[in-house]
Amino acid sequence: MSVKSKNLSPGKGEQTRALILTAALELFAVKGYHGASIDEIARKSGISKGLAYHYFQNKKGLLRAIVDHGFAKLDDLMASALTITDPLQQIIVILERTLTATKKDEHFWRLYFGLVLQGDVWAEFGAMFNEMFQQYSLHFEHLFEQIGAADPRAEAHILGALLDGIGLHLLIRGDAYPLEQVKNRLIVYYSQMADAKQRKT
Repeated sequence: MSVKSKNLSPGKGEQTRALILTAALELFAVKGYHGASIDEIARKSGISKGLAYHYFQNKKGLLRAIVDHGFAKLDDLMASALTITDPLQQIIVILERTLTATKKDEHFWRLYFGLVLQGDVWAEFGAMFNEMFQQYSLHFEHLFEQIGAADPRAEAHILGALLDGIGLHLLIRGDAYPLEQVKNRLIVYYSQMADAKQRKT
C-alpha cells in the first residue's frame, strides 16, 4: 500500500507531517528504529530530506510523535470503554477492542514490541510506557475488585500480560492464530469469576 494512501493524522495543513509519520512508522516497524534513516523516511514520504527535518528535528522526535499518537488511540479506546458501567462487560470490551486494534494497527504494535526490548530506547521513552502501564493496571485492578477476584492486583497484571502475549502471537502468526477461540475462552474465564461473586452474595 502506498504511504500516500494512508494518513496518520488527517487534517488540513497536516498532510505532509502525516506522510512522514506514516512512512517512519512503517520503516521503524520493518527495519527497527536504528535500522531506518531519515533519508529512507523522506524518500518513502516522497519529500526531500530537508523538508523532513523541517517537520521533525531528528528521528527521536519522529519516534516520540508516533508513540504519542499510538497512546492517544489507546486512550480513546479506554475512554469509550469507560462508558460501560458493568465491570465484566467493560473487561470484555477492553479485551475485544484491544486485540482488534492490535490486528488493525500492525505496524504500530510491531514497533511497540520492538521498542520495549531495546535498552537505549527504553532509557529515553521508558517513563512514557511505565505511565501507561500503571494507568491501565490500576484501572484493571479496580474492575477486578468489582467482579470479586480473589487477588485483583494479580489479575490486573495477568490481563496486561495476556494482552501483550496474545498481541505478540497475533503479529507473528497472523490469521493462523486462533484469536476468536482464545478471546472466547478468556471471556468464559472472567464470566465465571463474576458468577462466583454473585453466588456468594
